[in-house]
Amino acid sequence: MTLEVRVKSVDQESPHAYPSRSVEITTGTGRVATPSRAATLYEYNKKASVPTNIPIDNDVSLAVKRPNAATLAWFLGENGAGRRWGREMRGAAGRMSYSALSAYLVQPTTAGAKAPKKDGRRGGGTPAAAPSGIGYLGSSPSKLERFLRILLHLQIDAGLDIVAVPYLGLPLSAYKETAKSVARAAGAAGAEPMFAFDLEYQKGGRGFEEAMSFFVRDVGARLVAFPGRPYTGAPASYDVLAGYAESDVAFVSFDTERSYPGSNPLSMMHSLPFIGTDIYAVKASRLVPGAARGRPGGGGGPAAALDGVKFFDPSSLTIRPSGERLGDPAALLGEIGEQDNAQLRGILEECESVKGSQAKIDVLASVSKVHELKASTAEFGNLRGWIGKGEAEAYVKEKPQLESTLAELGRRRKKR
Repeated sequence: MTLEVRVKSVDQESPHAYPSRSVEITTGTGRVATPSRAATLYEYNKKASVPTNIPIDNDVSLAVKRPNAATLAWFLGENGAGRRWGREMRGAAGRMSYSALSAYLVQPTTAGAKAPKKDGRRGGGTPAAAPSGIGYLGSSPSKLERFLRILLHLQIDAGLDIVAVPYLGLPLSAYKETAKSVARAAGAAGAEPMFAFDLEYQKGGRGFEEAMSFFVRDVGARLVAFPGRPYTGAPASYDVLAGYAESDVAFVSFDTERSYPGSNPLSMMHSLPFIGTDIYAVKASRLVPGAARGRPGGGGGPAAALDGVKFFDPSSLTIRPSGERLGDPAALLGEIGEQDNAQLRGILEECESVKGSQAKIDVLASVSKVHELKASTAEFGNLRGWIGKGEAEAYVKEKPQLESTLAELGRRRKKR
């Protein structure tokens, strides 16, 4: 596949943080204009849970798999895991085939497993003996080489035009050989590599600037992906990315949190175009409404679970409680172009009866995710128009929550 990345416009007057830009990515099947939201396999699955047809027509699709050390040991030691991964990749490739740009990233875990708590719940104990996924691969050059070799062939055999190379936490000297080797192999197969990396590379990002220079200038990478982080978590690294505003490379933020922590309801990915990235994919939720049901201390039942269902508001770019948005089903449907979808309207209008049914809450939660994907994607299209006219600042002023968040980022940048 021939892939071209070209900067279309850069708004140097973009407020508070860094220049905003629009990039055009041309593939063998179409064009992608950024800023853009990627549809994830998680969101495709949520769409399948909604009993009505709502098309997903995003120009970019992304699947992310996170194997731990035990799964990787199985993958490298037996054929069963490879067969399963191959089936999953082929299935994902089929579901994502309508996107001009799609990728399946197998990203080994970067943190070791946690020991269970005394009550049996996971995630709160002391670190267990099991290493992280990248720790397991890094323990042996032969394991790492086999993993990359098999992974490369699985993606090519699945018909994926983008070969996603995971972040592996290697020293830069090792990355140089690995990246060049994978780029050559992908090119020979007619595919394009996408390198995943980490904004925190080498003790808080100290090696990030040198690594980006290597990937972009030496390897000629056109796609580089990062696990999503807020600006406050990696300010020096975002400053480096902003320096590539006029370079023909696209930066992808995957596993982006849905909203900011604490009391800031802003959709996090809608602030990212102002700090140097181009394509955004939301992090899959680990819990479903009602996941607390049956757990110690969970309680609440279906009525309480409904309180956990939230909807995106494109007018403010915020994530709002369902009680604030379900009062106007027509507005929700209009935001995603489904005004005439009577079945979907019925789901939204049944919010009171939903409180008595966990099954209905689960459907409503899926509707909220699909609504957010489509409304958020459309809003990025709106932002592209403002950037193209050099009026990103005017766009920001129409969104008070975004303006206040970017103002805070600007203050933090000046203090650095």
